Amino acid sequence: MRRLTSATMLSAFLMVAGLQLNACSSAMRYEVRGSSRAPEADGVVIATPNPSQAMTQVEVTVKHLAPPSRLAPGGNAFVCWSRRNQNAIWTRIGTLNYDEGSRAGNLTGTSPDATFEFMITIETASAPASPSANVVMTQLVGGQT
Repeated sequence: MRRLTSATMLSAFLMVAGLQLNACSSAMRYEVRGSSRAPEADGVVIATPNPSQAMTQVEVTVKHLAPPSRLAPGGNAFVCWSRRNQNAIWTRIGTLNYDEGSRAGNLTGTSPDATFEFMITIETASAPASPSANVVMTQLVGGQT
């Protein structure tokens, strides 16, 4: 019987650990419908956890979304947010890159959490400190929050 060297065992361990890390960081895909404020809107949220950087990459695509000025008084931008749970403060992920002609928008950003609430709101400015009550879409990402 052949004896395993410590280098061989280390290589096997690293390979198994890498496979487990990849399994844990696989992308989660969510199909999201618009709120009563934007019922015709359809979206896709893809969340890819990155444990080595303690964050989650968030890719958002929205279609059939009316301009923000038509959905809320003073509306000027769609802003994406995340928060760990109901007791946490909302963190701005970024402003949706919105094209009024195609009525579509997208965003790639990050959330500091692997499990979080995701939300898109209509805002009067592209970088507000906190979200307005004008919610376009919501989604729980990564399980219970």
